[in-house]
Amino acid sequence: MAFRGESAIASAGSQPYLTVIVSGIGGSGPQLGDMILLAALSSGDSVSFTFPSGFNAISGLSQIGINGSTSFAIALKIGTSSEPASYQVSVGTSGYMSLDCRVYSGRSGAFTNVAETLSTDGGNTPATLNVTGLTAASGDDVAMFVGFDNGWTGPTQISHLSLPSGFANRIDPLPFGAVQYGTLLGSSDYANNPGGALGTLYPIMSALSAASDVAYGAFVLSMATASVSVSPSGPMPKQIYVMP
Repeated sequence: MAFRGESAIASAGSQPYLTVIVSGIGGSGPQLGDMILLAALSSGDSVSFTFPSGFNAISGLSQIGINGSTSFAIALKIGTSSEPASYQVSVGTSGYMSLDCRVYSGRSGAFTNVAETLSTDGGNTPATLNVTGLTAASGDDVAMFVGFDNGWTGPTQISHLSLPSGFANRIDPLPFGAVQYGTLLGSSDYANNPGGALGTLYPIMSALSAASDVAYGAFVLSMATASVSVSPSGPMPKQIYVMP
């Protein structure tokens, strides 16, 4: 039972699709039976995301519209014996996109609990976020994905997500070179959680220069261990890519 690894990518311009490379996760990519979580963020309201074959919506989580200008969604796939080297997500219209893929082994393929935080204004950086927590079972791996609106003002190229107690394996919201208004997506997890109610989570979003109107949404998912029977729902290396 382990966090196998993660991979993320951010576009440096507006485009209709984005591809994240996963072949290096854990050294050889996602494996048979792994839980593969793929989060997608794109500028634009009510974007229509098309996830790769085999990925399904997660019961209890919806697509989030952040501040009326950014769309945020997540999907799950159970790994097969021949996973591709990359996953591509497309959108109905071009936008600034980010993808974040996290992979876990030794999980049951189901969730003990899930929670989402709808569009919320965190104010100015450093912004303390209020992310809705959940109740986990002992031994669960709890993953947290936080997506940010692309319309906040100020330089957003360099950002950092300080984590709540117990969380690790962070991918910070990615840099965007000269792009001032990009979609920022970060994630982390609390492996082998002791169980119980997590309560509200308080990650802190900071930027190289002060930024205002930090609107965000979040998904939190508690993945059951393989030995736990739950009704199914529709330090490892990291890979980070930024489109040139």
